[in-house]
Amino acid sequence: MTIEVEIPQNEFSAFNDKEFQLDFFIYDKENIKVTLNGNEVPKSLYYVQVNTLESNNGGKVIFYSSITGTVVITRVTPRARTLGYSNALNNINPSNLNYDFDRIYRIMQEQDLAIKKSTLDLNPVDAYARYHIRQFKYDTNTWTEAFRDAIDTVHNVGGGSIFIPAGTYLLEQIEMKSYVCLIGEGSDNTILKQIIGSNKDFVVGEDIESVTLKTLRLDGNYLSGDWRDGNTTILNSTGGGINWSANAWILDDVTIVNVAGIGLLSRPRSIPQTQNTLQVTSIKGIVGICGKEGVIIRGGYGAGNGDWLIEQLFVGLCGLLPKDQASTQIAMSEYYPGDPCDGVVLHRTNVEIGLIHTYAHWSGCGFRTRDICRLTKGGVVISESNRSQVQIAEGAYGSARFDIRYLGTVHPNWTGVLPTYVQPMPEFDGVTINASKRFQCDITVRRIQQPSPRVHGVTAVVLNNSASIKVTCSSTVANWSGDPEYQEFLSGDAILYTGDAGTIDADITECNGHALNIQGATANINFSVTANKSGGAALYRNSLGNSRFGNIITGTIHRCKLGFESVGTPAIEQINLSMIQTGEDEVVFVGDPPSFTRDSLWRINAAISDDGLATLSTQKSFTFNLVPNTTIAQTVTIPHGYLYEPNSRQVIFSLEDRATPTTAELEYLYLNDITETDLVFAYKYKTTDMSPAANTRVNVFISQSGGGVGNSVLTNTNTGVDDSGNIIDYLNIFNQSLI
Repeated sequence: MTIEVEIPQNEFSAFNDKEFQLDFFIYDKENIKVTLNGNEVPKSLYYVQVNTLESNNGGKVIFYSSITGTVVITRVTPRARTLGYSNALNNINPSNLNYDFDRIYRIMQEQDLAIKKSTLDLNPVDAYARYHIRQFKYDTNTWTEAFRDAIDTVHNVGGGSIFIPAGTYLLEQIEMKSYVCLIGEGSDNTILKQIIGSNKDFVVGEDIESVTLKTLRLDGNYLSGDWRDGNTTILNSTGGGINWSANAWILDDVTIVNVAGIGLLSRPRSIPQTQNTLQVTSIKGIVGICGKEGVIIRGGYGAGNGDWLIEQLFVGLCGLLPKDQASTQIAMSEYYPGDPCDGVVLHRTNVEIGLIHTYAHWSGCGFRTRDICRLTKGGVVISESNRSQVQIAEGAYGSARFDIRYLGTVHPNWTGVLPTYVQPMPEFDGVTINASKRFQCDITVRRIQQPSPRVHGVTAVVLNNSASIKVTCSSTVANWSGDPEYQEFLSGDAILYTGDAGTIDADITECNGHALNIQGATANINFSVTANKSGGAALYRNSLGNSRFGNIITGTIHRCKLGFESVGTPAIEQINLSMIQTGEDEVVFVGDPPSFTRDSLWRINAAISDDGLATLSTQKSFTFNLVPNTTIAQTVTIPHGYLYEPNSRQVIFSLEDRATPTTAELEYLYLNDITETDLVFAYKYKTTDMSPAANTRVNVFISQSGGGVGNSVLTNTNTGVDDSGNIIDYLNIFNQSLI
């Protein structure tokens, strides 16, 4: 028979449909594959009706129940041959022979469909060639030579794609060239594996204009087995996965694994760039189990840094040494001498981030920028279970979102001495931001633990410059019995600020350290802290010998062991706090109050009873009565409810006549003593008034600005004479109380 030129696949959009007419030839109902919304449909859910007449109208697929969704029906011809090409007389049996020729042609149609499907998204220019890698493999050459010949051929005709069907291909090295695209049948199916002993970068290329790898896997043959196995041996001791210099490149569903060196290293071309140079890169892939860094993307020099879209990138287990070495050592970088190996490094790049998930980098940082980098958040960088999670260089600008957890983690088999944490320690801290106001980021921190050694007390977020950060941070209890903090909240400060002119917006829960450790200057800080533990204060402000000042701090503090701790008396600052501290063991304030001779402004109110009636604050007013029923000198002790022990110059008091004035004559009234909790007034009446309603009201007002007279003494006096005839200088008595 004559085989029709046809595409052995139909696609339908079904809505409560059962029957689907096929327009390609089929001869056996078993040779059909049906998918619904990308998932293969079991044959028990449908049956195939095959036409008896040979035509391109091959039959129908009929479901037993109505379905809705995208239905794809594909012919899959078995790779087999028919027996009996000749009869007993040794004459050729043409029907059997033709049947197998037809089968071969149908398989070729189906193979062509697979190639077209894999290259569908490339949209190449019509003149571009499309090749099959098996066209270049002969009995006399290796796969390394076949790939080289295929790449040279495509490059020489101006570019195109090379299809690599499912299978494992052993090679020493692949040298990519401009406008060449390698396409596999999936990263789990098409595996390019480096030959043991190659000890060189697997995929390379210099001064490439553009290049694409799609739906395949690169295996560098670094370790012989599972990295957790102590008997694992090193097969290739050096060499990265990809190491090329290119202006534009695409990785689409590419996996790079088991590499002795850097998983992916992209460098700028040595050819001078211009403003018209195309520098666009798109990445979607997985990088894991690398002896050095996972991914280093280094942008251009001079005219531009290139534009990268990281659509989806998972990078894990990089800077990974064999188990016997990893117990006491970390992997050090060869590309950045003196530094440990990180997970993802963006160096002088412009990157739009969809999703980056970086994890288990026990030698270095999960995500780091170097030099000038522009970040644009559209998605998130998830960094977890690394030695440190995120480090942002001073030159970074733009915006980003970080989600971090499992802080300060080292290799699960670590037996060496764990460092004693000294703040700050960027090699272990969660997120370290060195960028200026040109950079803004949102950070979510979940301080949780996994059964692995870790450095204790690390800081979740450190801001060393003027960037704007928004932080949500929470902690949990250590639940691994091998941890020194077992059944305690994981320790460490939530935020350390040491910069100038930063902006911080924070929401912090159950921190077992200082929720906010403020050692910087001129920041605008807004926060809410709940249930801070005994490891530190909800707000800790240290002016470092009064050298750091000018912050505006506004926040709420709810049920924390310690609300506010102040170290130093900065020249200027504004602190506005509202607290609920009603527990018996909850302290509102400790430390240095503001200096009366400096311009710090505190407006702090704290409820210390469940009904909110008992309070401490930095502005208090109250009254008490003097009873004129004796001429003997008296003292009265009044709880002042002030946040700290006030200076006498902060206390203003005055006398108020009642509706029915007393007839008693007051000889003197002055502030005799101030304690942490009380004001003690001394007074004496010259004459008495025994009326039951007789009293004199004293109005007291305490504020930070006060009403005193500094260190001066009033010079005019008002005197009187006591019962013994001695002169009493009332104002001098008052002035002495101010000294």
